[in-house]
Amino acid sequence: MEQPNGPPIEVDFVQAEAELRLLTREQLEGKWDYKGPSEDAQAKRAFDEGILPKIKRCIELTAILRRTNTGPAKATGARGKRKAKAAPDLERIKASLLD
Repeated sequence: MEQPNGPPIEVDFVQAEAELRLLTREQLEGKWDYKGPSEDAQAKRAFDEGILPKIKRCIELTAILRRTNTGPAKATGARGKRKAKAAPDLERIKASLLD
């Protein structure tokens, strides 16, 4: 993977996938849900600020793993053009229905 302002970075894809699974499991178990009093805005804001880095990390890991999971490009071979289907003759169909 290339970094815009530097040398390529080596990524351990197994470790990245394991970290993403761990974070996803935490989220699914409800550990990212605020469980404190709803009227305490300061505590909720502090909780949200603590979760934000985890959300950003999940997005980064997903982007890294998505880029690596793309397979080789499909080969484009010589393919003949398909003939377009002729439009149905609506006048003939109407005439046959009226008979």
